[in-house]
Amino acid sequence: MHQASSPEAINQFNDSHYYANKKILIFTLKQFKYIKVPTKNYSIEGLELANWLLEVASPKELHELITLIKYAQMRNADIRPILQTAAAGLL
Repeated sequence: MHQASSPEAINQFNDSHYYANKKILIFTLKQFKYIKVPTKNYSIEGLELANWLLEVASPKELHELITLIKYAQMRNADIRPILQTAAAGLL
């Protein structure tokens, strides 16, 4: 039978998962010099957007964003529209 995980083990998993998502976000956005937000006529640096997202996004929201980015990358699609939408949501 499967033994239930302890709360400490679950928290440790969630923490490590959050830090992995954080690293993925920083690495991915660091590749973009600027991300233009067309609806606001505003541009933001990729690393600045990553830091801003990390400040305001919950771990669940961060996980959802990373999942969207991974799906787009698996399909060889441009991730810039996803990042533009995230930036527009912050403005």
